[in-house]
Amino acid sequence: MKKTYYYSLLQYSPSLALAEKINVGIFYIFVEEQKLILDIPNHLQRVKDTFPHIDLNSFKMNLKRYAQIADAFRFDLFASPDPKQLIHQLYGQPNSTSLQFCPTHCGLYQSIDELLAKNQFLYFQSYLQTKKIADTQHILTQLELLFDQNNINRKLLKNKPTIADIKFDYSWKNGATNFIKPLSFDYQLPAYIGKKANEWIGKIVRVKEKLFSENLNLDFFTSPPQKIDFKPIYQDALQSLKEIGNQTEQRVHFYESKDIPEYVANLAAHIHS
Repeated sequence: MKKTYYYSLLQYSPSLALAEKINVGIFYIFVEEQKLILDIPNHLQRVKDTFPHIDLNSFKMNLKRYAQIADAFRFDLFASPDPKQLIHQLYGQPNSTSLQFCPTHCGLYQSIDELLAKNQFLYFQSYLQTKKIADTQHILTQLELLFDQNNINRKLLKNKPTIADIKFDYSWKNGATNFIKPLSFDYQLPAYIGKKANEWIGKIVRVKEKLFSENLNLDFFTSPPQKIDFKPIYQDALQSLKEIGNQTEQRVHFYESKDIPEYVANLAAHIHS
């Protein structure tokens, strides 16, 4: 059963006179759980790129303080909060040169964790391009949104299915058991691209016999690096992975993130047939 929540985007602009603003947080009010959350991006380099004058360390500390205020709030002090009034109570009135809360909106949710992940993808997408470590969540969110739109979530097994000790994100059955795993190669240093490819080549070799004996398939979804200079390194790494896949008699497949809609459409057609 879906429940109601309220949310407000937290934006930063050095001055109200400037039109340019950037999302730096999402403030949530979960009344039934009696819980407040201020969710902020894991990596904030995008703020520095947009406003070079900013002291990023001080800015991070200020955002952390805002998040701690939300976490420390107790609903028994304010039984039925009006969202706008609650924000003003916690953070004061907005001023012309600081963080600004946008008007509050109302929505429905089932799982707080899933809601946070989806909204991070929607509102913090620009941060994904400047992150310093690879993050597969944006691939997983694309898959999950399409799973939901095609009404196939209930046919998939979640909760980190494993082969040996190797964790995957989803699995589904069509005679064989198919395991789904996103792999992001969007690193800031090129050496990590080859390192990650080699790690997964070793894992595939390790479970190769199990794929045949237990009738298992592996479906990987890869995303390329944002940096153009790293694309040849990524293509070489992807080719090495595909060569290992070719040695498994079509039991290991590598798709790129752009192939996700077609993959999910084919999966939905099979499940609903």
